[in-house]
Amino acid sequence: EARDWRSEQVPVVSGLVIDFLLPDSTKETKKFVRRPLGIDFYKTRPISMKRVQAGSHGKELGIQPGWQGGGGHGGGGGPR
Repeated sequence: EARDWRSEQVPVVSGLVIDFLLPDSTKETKKFVRRPLGIDFYKTRPISMKRVQAGSHGKELGIQPGWQGGGGHGGGGGPR
């Protein structure tokens, strides 16, 4: 039987911290502690958030479409 990985919440050992630039030029830092992240993004530089899936970890953290992902940092074992 096939598993739906999107419905699983997998704990992340140390987390992934991403610095976001918001449309009003302010910055927010968010720490993801489980996956899937639940965010879709445009493959541009800088990365721009396309959509945030309802009920996802990204939604819980308040990530919004239009935010730009700046730098990311965190320990090994983080989301991929």
